[in-house]
Amino acid sequence: MINVQIDQVLETLGTYQDTEITYTICTIPDQPLSITYLRNNRCFQIVRDKQGIVEHFSDIEAASSAIKSALSQVV
Repeated sequence: MINVQIDQVLETLGTYQDTEITYTICTIPDQPLSITYLRNNRCFQIVRDKQGIVEHFSDIEAASSAIKSALSQVV
């Protein structure tokens, strides 16, 4: 997934914040990464499913950086 696509996904999640949308990236099938915009908290939630790590980010830039970092670790 390229950087522009990551930013577009985050912008889309923020735009449709009245609806709960979860975007899952499966670069490696047994290590999915789920991204959700939490309307009540006004933040992006990133869950590394296999590790059980849950992170919250208040802006697109921070969330994008975390996703890129996570993806670089599994590639």
